[in-house]
Amino acid sequence: MVRLAIAGRGSMANYHAKKFSMFSHCILSACKDHILEHARTFALNHDIPRWYDSIDDLTASHCADALSCAVVDWRHAELCVAALNGGLAVFCEKPLSRTVAEAERLAEIARSTERPTFVNFSKRNAPALHALRTVVSDGTLGEIRNVSISYKQGWVATGIWGDWRVVPRWRWRLMYDKGTTGVVGDLGSHVVDALLFVFGELSIGSNESAIDLAQADQLGLLGRFSPTDDFLGDNLPYVQITAHGAVASSIPCTIELSFISADAVDDFSLIVEGSEGRALLDLRRSRSDVELVRYGEGAAELVPGPVVLSTYEQFCNLVDTSSRLEDRGVIPDFSHGLRVQRLLDDLAPGGLPL
Repeated sequence: MVRLAIAGRGSMANYHAKKFSMFSHCILSACKDHILEHARTFALNHDIPRWYDSIDDLTASHCADALSCAVVDWRHAELCVAALNGGLAVFCEKPLSRTVAEAERLAEIARSTERPTFVNFSKRNAPALHALRTVVSDGTLGEIRNVSISYKQGWVATGIWGDWRVVPRWRWRLMYDKGTTGVVGDLGSHVVDALLFVFGELSIGSNESAIDLAQADQLGLLGRFSPTDDFLGDNLPYVQITAHGAVASSIPCTIELSFISADAVDDFSLIVEGSEGRALLDLRRSRSDVELVRYGEGAAELVPGPVVLSTYEQFCNLVDTSSRLEDRGVIPDFSHGLRVQRLLDDLAPGGLPL
């Protein structure tokens, strides 16, 4: 049985509470927010018996075996360090941290404490990604010649999810000192992890173009959503990037990330072209299968993905040593989170925050 504490009280924390409470071998034993009354309200909403405004008080109470860290990026490091040093396993929202230095510290503490860790790269919950990995690895496409991946949203330009200048859920993502370089940490972390999951290796070569928040406004790409002064300063988050790199050592790869693609909602796609065929993963079309075209054979076919344990269940199984459920795929622990963080540093023009 896993006694889980949740840090945070926003939309992601509520989602974590919903997902983890589905498993018979996990109970929500505590929660934490930096404002005690918010923690109390969250606890009452999810039938959680204990609530705290201090991570040290939570760990000292010995009421939990693990912590789910579902807070804004800039709070990840302090909470995860305290939880690991307090003897807890940690499940952390992506990206692992804002900076490479923080990620290095977290990976080292995880190694030294030998506590289970997990970074929630949630695209792994899509069976389609696992199907694509198999299509690539089993040689169905022949010699892989080109890869292109994109993750595009439009909410900064369209306001489809509310006015990001005032809605807390979106506001912090475009504040340099709270998020992780805008689109790089938010969407880029999913893209980098997916490429590593499918191909094993990734290098970032060059940035073809990058648009920050102020430039997007000057170019008229934000419509009526011009940033207020509290979003502007010496360092600005990026809202769109196109970059080039390579997977599996030498296969060309194009990466596109955007918060300002007006015709997109939450569009994640990955195209792999080989000598014998082409595979398309489009999570807006289907989370369950990939489209495969074998050259010279006419119509496309759909390749279904396997049954996949969610990242949430995998973490519970990792912590609950009595569980006999088998996990599928490599666990994205804090060492993997550090690997992703270093690639994000290469992806961000000028690097991640120091």
